[in-house]
Amino acid sequence: MPQPSPFDENFKLPVRKTTSRNKKPIFIYPAGGYKHKNHSFLIKLEEYFKNNNITANFEIWVTLTEDEFTPFNQVSFIKNLGRKSINEIYEAYQRSDALLFLSSVESYGLPLLEAMEFSLPIIVADLPYSRWMCEDNAYYFKHNSITSFLEILEKLSFDINSGIVPDYSNELKKIPKSWNEVVQFFIKFEFYNE
Repeated sequence: MPQPSPFDENFKLPVRKTTSRNKKPIFIYPAGGYKHKNHSFLIKLEEYFKNNNITANFEIWVTLTEDEFTPFNQVSFIKNLGRKSINEIYEAYQRSDALLFLSSVESYGLPLLEAMEFSLPIIVADLPYSRWMCEDNAYYFKHNSITSFLEILEKLSFDINSGIVPDYSNELKKIPKSWNEVVQFFIKFEFYNE
C-alpha cells in the first residue's frame, strides 16, 4: 500500500504554470546525504564538464547538512539549501523547474510523489522504483551515465522552455489521498484474510 502525500489532505496545492524561461533551469534534489541517494554522480558530472571545457547551463539545489555538503563545495552548478521543513520544501518546489532524483534504490521515493503533485517535470534514473512511481511520465536517464543524463537534460530543458507541463493524473490514481484510506485498506485486508 503506497504512502499518501506528506501534504495535509485539506492543503490546496497550487497548480504550477511553467512558462518559457530561456535561462538556466533550476532542478531540486531534496534528499539527505545517504550513499544510496547517489549525490556522488554530481561530482562525476562536474569532472566531466571540467575535462570537456563545458559550462553547466543549469543549477541544482540540494538539501544537505553542512557536513554532507563539504565534498560538493567546489561543484559550480550546485546550491545547497540545507535541510528544510515541509513548508520550505513547498516554497523550493514552487521556485524550481524540475525535480532531479538520482537515488540508486528506493522503497518508495516520496519526492517523486511531491513533484507529481506540483506538476513538476521529473528527471530520474531509469530503475524499477521510478518506473513504478512515474510510469512513462518522467525524463529517464540510464543510471550513472553522464551521456544519457546530458541527452535527457537537453530534452527536458527544451520542454521547460516550451512551457510543457506534465499531467500526472493517471500516476496519482494509485496513491491514497490520506492515511485514513491506508487504514481502511488494512482493515479490509485483515477482514478478508481471517
